[in-house]
Amino acid sequence: MIARFSLRSSQALTYDTFSTTVSQIPARGPAHQMTNSRTVYVGDAIGFLSDPLAPGITPALPNALAVMALAQLVLTRTVFGRNLVGIVKGAAIAVAEVLDYASQPPQVREGVMPRAGKAGRPATV
Repeated sequence: MIARFSLRSSQALTYDTFSTTVSQIPARGPAHQMTNSRTVYVGDAIGFLSDPLAPGITPALPNALAVMALAQLVLTRTVFGRNLVGIVKGAAIAVAEVLDYASQPPQVREGVMPRAGKAGRPATV
């Protein structure tokens, strides 16, 4: 049921579930290294995040909205964002969108994807 909901929502909102999953993978490495592969309870250390700012509004909501707004601005208003979107969509689609992936310098091809993974880490938290 959850998988079906995820598929339908990704189709309705037109986002790529594979890209979302790929951005979560790099976040697991640092978490694995920081905890030495142990389950760690961090509830008390981040308990302030659940204290309401107003009735029914925790700090997580404004933080999530701010991160989403910042990400949207980066993706739509910067050259890096347009390159990132083009490269993530794939070389064939990127060429159709006037971004020739093959002609990009290696530092762009090899630098954008790791940065995309790092950019996705906060979303996994």
